[in-house]
Amino acid sequence: LKQGATPQPGFGVRLGQIEIVTASVSSASPSVIDEPFTFAEADLWSLRLRAGDGVSFTLAPGSVQSDFSVQVSGPDPTQTLTAVWRDAIPVDQAMDGRMNVTVTVSLGPDSPYALWRIDVENNFPDHALYDLDFPRLVIEPVGAAQTNRAALPYFGGRLVEDPIHSTLQDAPAEPPFFPSPHMFAPLQLFTYYDVGLGNALYLATHDGKGYSKRYDFRSDGQNLHFRVRHYPAENLTAGNDYQAPYPAAIGALPGDWWDAAKAYRNWALQQEWADRGPIALSDDFSFKLKESDIMGVWAPFPDADEPFPAAADDMERWARYLGTERVAGLWYGWHHQPMDTGWPEYEPVKPTFPAGVRLVHRQGNVMWPYINPTGWDMALESYTQTHAADFALKDETGAVQTSTLSSGATFALMDPATTFWQEYVRDWVLRLQRDYDVDGVYLDVWSGGGFALDYDPAHGHPTGGGAYFAQGMRKQGRMIRDAARANDPGFIMMSEHPAETYIDVLEIENNEYLGPLNPANWWTIPLFAAVYHDYIMSSTFVNVSATKIGDSAENTEALSYMWAVRYIFGNLLAVNGDAAAVLKDPVEATPNYPAIRFFKDLVRSLDYARDYLYYGERLRDLPMTVDMLEPPSAEGQPFTLVPYQHKQPAVFSSVWRSVKDGSVGLVFVNWTGQPREITYGFNPARYGLSDQAVRLYRLSADGPQLVRIFDAAIRVSETLPPRSALILAATTCPPPQATDGQSYPGPSSLPACRVFAPLMMRK
Repeated sequence: LKQGATPQPGFGVRLGQIEIVTASVSSASPSVIDEPFTFAEADLWSLRLRAGDGVSFTLAPGSVQSDFSVQVSGPDPTQTLTAVWRDAIPVDQAMDGRMNVTVTVSLGPDSPYALWRIDVENNFPDHALYDLDFPRLVIEPVGAAQTNRAALPYFGGRLVEDPIHSTLQDAPAEPPFFPSPHMFAPLQLFTYYDVGLGNALYLATHDGKGYSKRYDFRSDGQNLHFRVRHYPAENLTAGNDYQAPYPAAIGALPGDWWDAAKAYRNWALQQEWADRGPIALSDDFSFKLKESDIMGVWAPFPDADEPFPAAADDMERWARYLGTERVAGLWYGWHHQPMDTGWPEYEPVKPTFPAGVRLVHRQGNVMWPYINPTGWDMALESYTQTHAADFALKDETGAVQTSTLSSGATFALMDPATTFWQEYVRDWVLRLQRDYDVDGVYLDVWSGGGFALDYDPAHGHPTGGGAYFAQGMRKQGRMIRDAARANDPGFIMMSEHPAETYIDVLEIENNEYLGPLNPANWWTIPLFAAVYHDYIMSSTFVNVSATKIGDSAENTEALSYMWAVRYIFGNLLAVNGDAAAVLKDPVEATPNYPAIRFFKDLVRSLDYARDYLYYGERLRDLPMTVDMLEPPSAEGQPFTLVPYQHKQPAVFSSVWRSVKDGSVGLVFVNWTGQPREITYGFNPARYGLSDQAVRLYRLSADGPQLVRIFDAAIRVSETLPPRSALILAATTCPPPQATDGQSYPGPSSLPACRVFAPLMMRK
């Protein structure tokens, strides 16, 4: 299968005797599919069939006899290759039954990828199609080991160096390691490339409903392997068929993981979870959160006479110090039971919790409590009394599926597709809102916890595979949101770990942790942010507590680094109350105060950087020359969010497009205690600013200051003071007009060019 009349150097995907070469195509090049094909012996798919006694066998093209045919049609304008294995039976055993398997590969004009689908007709009367792997690809390496890269969706984005000879060799093959939807695969995109060759392999599924599936992306030490495992509905019922409800998208495109992410974004923003639109333009996104510069994590202060009012006072102490109108707080420890036990029961609440919430509101701040809405503690009497087991997920034997938490408590995992559990969690949240006037809710591990196949036929959905789990979660989230918003239009919903499937029912998805692989050559990249940053806010809690480390130059540097990483990634900036006050009186006596002061400067810069860092579309990073340093650590504790590579730039940078006016924000932050010189290149054409003269403004609390006008690529040197941020805005809009009574330019009168309107409004 050749994509492009004159293929450029691309990637070989070898399927038995078949080599599929995908290469970049210019818009002017016609697309063709060349013959001949001999798919018959290529193990492009694998079907696992299971008998009633649980015994299974596998069918693949290389191990079946069949009436095989291939047909090519198009372009009209789409070209399609159709391969059919009719009456397929195992070569090595006599069985009563046949399989008809049809694979289609479609390639639209100028498309960077082909769409692959599979259709299986199961004519085995005594066997169920349990699961299937399609497509099954072996990817031969390109370039050199030292310049090979793979980008994975793992926890929102990880860049893997030398993926063929690295930890991917040890990734579990059975079951495939990356489940979806799940925190390991919050996107459906994988990519592989060599930094010196200029093309990236795009490996994805385009599933807009959240069907339960798994990805295999690992190495055998010589090649990479990619496959997608699909789970048919009723996969324990003999004679079940499967028609792929979504395609795999396989192709190559110019560039690297950034370009792959933007190609994926073009598809992703057409899905139902993007219907809310960008945060900056949405009336459905909580205004309370839009008005909050920072959030934090608070627990009751155990040494205080009133533990929760003390936590509220700590929130207000931060608000006053930072000079911000509102601080948002996630509260733990408000319920009667120890952590990770006793849910969904929570009453009686801690005695001073209601007073603490009332004080938060009097002080103009907002809070929401932590809950665990995915399971039921099986030790509770209510578990039996409510017949909760009837609505729990069941395994293939009919037994309740369980999870044992770190506390040792065993929870029944509830089925979010059941009306019972949807309504139970909705009513739980409404009671919290009614009884305690909370401003939102934190749904622990709700977005990132993944799926489970359910086999209870009484739950009103197909058993086995399907989209019911994700769609049930979406319905439950919408029920909570709609009911709570009817009482409080600013109600905030938050969950743990990114997941594209739920971005329209949440305000924030928190992401902090590395998972089981956790190797040294996996670096954090904003893969998820490159697709969705302007559609869902992200946060990362402070993973090293500012209240538990000593006052030292090393710890000051580490805390500064920690906040700078979160700032440059566009995360909602966060502090940990940590059941003890961080800020001292006077504030200058606070341990590691230079880092605390730096944090304040970052927060204040949001007055003019918010539309980029919090609400903007993440764009490709700038090429920049800067000192590279070993990442700091606090009290010997390394940081879990280490971007891009082991050595870290002394000045971080990121680039954003404002959703409101199309201007491009260039953001730089020096996290070190020394002045740092940088040299960066900015090509306006690369960021969509090539039609006319570009004006570059320096933004500050004093307003925008014109720096230069240019119409071609520039190279600029700057020196950033210690622990400082520099915000620049590039725009092709006409210069803003002076406004009476103001010492700096106001917004342009042109609706599409209100470049500095947010700043003016806040002033």
